[in-house]
Amino acid sequence: VVLVSLGAAAFIPVENFPENEEHPIEKRLRCPGRRHRRLPTTMTVDLSLIQSRFLESSVVMEDTHSRSLSPWEYSLNTDPHRFPFVISEANCLTFACVDADGNDSPELMSYPIQQEVLVLRREQKGCGFSYRLESEEVTLGCTCVRPRLQHI
Repeated sequence: VVLVSLGAAAFIPVENFPENEEHPIEKRLRCPGRRHRRLPTTMTVDLSLIQSRFLESSVVMEDTHSRSLSPWEYSLNTDPHRFPFVISEANCLTFACVDADGNDSPELMSYPIQQEVLVLRREQKGCGFSYRLESEEVTLGCTCVRPRLQHI
């Protein structure tokens, strides 16, 4: 469980304001109607719905990706308005699969293994932020498949 702040002040970097100007918090700037707002400034979000353990780049990857007959490499998908903001994604390295000797095997194609995962999307709403639960498709690895044949 993580505490998520909905106040805008937590997301305004101090370095964006010239030294001769006060930070909005110091000026006590308020959004219209903010004093009378009865909504909480913080809320508790259960992040167990977001299985970020396997998405994070800090997870140690085994060498399966390089030993596979459909090898892939990982890249980092970064989005500062999403939680988790960094997701490791697989990119297939070959169009055709390789055989045990490392030669292309034209009867098999390399195909991405994808899964939809839940993420939190941060959006600015007036003077604060809101978070929307949405799904994103993430490539986890690659596998070999027979090509789909269409008879005309």
